[in-house]
Amino acid sequence: MKRTGILCCWMLAMAAPLTGQTGAGPGTIVATGIGEVSLRPDRVSISMAIRTISAGPDEAQSQNEMTAEAVFAALSAMDIDPDSIRLTDLRIGLHREYGPDGRRDAGFEATRRLRVGTEDLGMVGSIVEVATEAGATSVDRVAYWSSGIDEARLEALTDAVQAARRDAEVMAAASGGRLGGLRLLTTNPATSTPMRVRGARIIRGGFSTGTAESTPDAADLTITMLVEGHWLFESGD
Repeated sequence: MKRTGILCCWMLAMAAPLTGQTGAGPGTIVATGIGEVSLRPDRVSISMAIRTISAGPDEAQSQNEMTAEAVFAALSAMDIDPDSIRLTDLRIGLHREYGPDGRRDAGFEATRRLRVGTEDLGMVGSIVEVATEAGATSVDRVAYWSSGIDEARLEALTDAVQAARRDAEVMAAASGGRLGGLRLLTTNPATSTPMRVRGARIIRGGFSTGTAESTPDAADLTITMLVEGHWLFESGD
């Protein structure tokens, strides 16, 4: 599914800084176009953490390494490519607790992050359940993505350019003239990001129990491209 056009209220707010930054001269028509393409995700990445707390740093490290090995083994026993299971380096620091009397040091905390990727979107709940049962302490992020994002970006870019030109032609005709030659076309307007991805279903801390029932539904990805074009205005006289 795709949508094209101008988001009027948003673009009106942006019009002044965009024009001022790109230096549109007299006799120039400036139009900004937006193209949007939606596609279904076909990949998911699950980021989790393994935290262990102990009185000393060596013990915290040892406990974390043992837990990480158990989590990795449990996930490897599933139908998951072992190369898609990645553990980050171990970090050790002071563990602090907060109470009525303020902050106090309470041993050492060892933390290692785990990332699991799969093309089977239906495995999210099972992966979380297996990892947490084996010792993972939190699920920090679940992000859905698509392998077709590059093609969608180009389609959205084409739609955005066409939308900008249509608006420029309408403005020229309404002003009693016609659209002249193109002076500038950019996907990098001064005060905006040229591409946005939303609806990617990025969830932080979205699992409280680690059960399959907490698995979110994969939402559509929406790729949005923004372009700005400058055309000469030719009088109809």
